[in-house]
Amino acid sequence: MPQSEVRERLAAAIWRDAPARPGVYSFFDVRGQVIYIGKSVNLRQRMLSYFAANRSSLDYRAQRMAPGIDRFEFRETPSELLALLLEDSLIKRQHPVHNVRQQKYERYLYLLLTDDEYPTCKIVDSSEAGSGIVFGPLGDQYFVADVLSVVNRQFRLRWCTDATPHRKSLNFELGYCTGPCRGQMSSSEYAEIVGRVVDFLRGDSDWIEPKLRCEMAEFAEEHAYEKAAALRTTLEFCQRFSARQRFIDEFRTGPMSIEGRPDDGFVYELNSGNLTCVRSSDDGTDATASVPVELFDKETDARFVLDRANVIYGWLSRNNSRSSKSEG
Repeated sequence: MPQSEVRERLAAAIWRDAPARPGVYSFFDVRGQVIYIGKSVNLRQRMLSYFAANRSSLDYRAQRMAPGIDRFEFRETPSELLALLLEDSLIKRQHPVHNVRQQKYERYLYLLLTDDEYPTCKIVDSSEAGSGIVFGPLGDQYFVADVLSVVNRQFRLRWCTDATPHRKSLNFELGYCTGPCRGQMSSSEYAEIVGRVVDFLRGDSDWIEPKLRCEMAEFAEEHAYEKAAALRTTLEFCQRFSARQRFIDEFRTGPMSIEGRPDDGFVYELNSGNLTCVRSSDDGTDATASVPVELFDKETDARFVLDRANVIYGWLSRNNSRSSKSEG
């Protein structure tokens, strides 16, 4: 069948069947394999954009994919956030070849605090996120490098990655490392530093912020304004990072309520990163019955839970919505 006829057939079916409502859509090739999964607040409008005669509004990846679409499926959801969560869940399970999100997820980086006597912090990928405490996911390699730099320079955690520190390093001479290899620090003293690092990576900036402010003031008094400005940049970075990490830590460890925009109409209840209930924000009635059933499946993969926190935090930030830690 000519490509133009396929396009017309699919466009007509979308006009007839797809609602102008939030939801998730899937595109399949002629072999019946899913090649792309997307979400939209308006399914009909978004799906039709792939079959317009002029597809210049689509990005290059979507333009290449569109001619290979043979059929579609869609699932309506009560809200944009539920569409986002369903899209994320389906992408991770079905691995569509054209989904950039799936490819990014597989390349996410993490910070691993090792479980050695003198722990160190290092950047790892998902396959290396083994024993120790894992923080992430951190999708940008430059961002994760900046976080590690703060951990090493400000908390003076050791930089070397050997299980037992034994080599003298330049970082000690520069004042960026406490130097456990020198034998002048007990494991209990070092554990205090590690405790501060764990708190910071979970979103607690109570130690780092006063430290940076004090150093900024000292540099300002000495008229070392460039150094003071550099520390202010570090402080602002730590504040943004801490806000994100507080949300992620609360998200994965206990009950949380998420309230959408006023036009969203729902309050979402989660526990340890898993959706447990959806309520109407108007009268509090249970709206769970209208939610895709797989969104209530308990997730056991810690990486998935952490990434789900990332997804929801991004949605909250874009929509000026809020979350609160529930009592429980």
